[in-house]
Amino acid sequence: MERFECNRDWSFYESNESLSFVYEKPVPKQIHLPHDFIITKPRSADAAGGALNGYLGEGQGVYKKELAFPESLKNKTVILDLDGAYMNTEVILNGELLGMHPYGYTPYQVDLTPALNFDGSLLRAGIPGEDFTEGLRSGLGEVFI
Repeated sequence: MERFECNRDWSFYESNESLSFVYEKPVPKQIHLPHDFIITKPRSADAAGGALNGYLGEGQGVYKKELAFPESLKNKTVILDLDGAYMNTEVILNGELLGMHPYGYTPYQVDLTPALNFDGSLLRAGIPGEDFTEGLRSGLGEVFI
């Protein structure tokens, strides 16, 4: 088994991509994982979740990374191993939805093999950070790979 680290040099922007036909996409920021975009938001007494979520705002985040897979991986299974991400995170490779994990911050794996492109692949993880759960602030908008 070969392991490739891919935590560095992601692009991130806050957006609801389901409405991307209406809204212009913001300029992405270069980040490294792990990353929590909600923690950077201003606190407000009117924030959804109130004190349970630290009075932090909400939003949806999009993480993207260009991946180059070596030819040596042809005819092999390629797995993305996520250490955790906020609930309902979608994993999309080259426009194909390969997985959605309904649970927050539990490790899971996604088989990337069906959508691999050895000329370059675009990996996208969408984090819907607007679902608040009861309990202490749960780190909405985080992803760990």
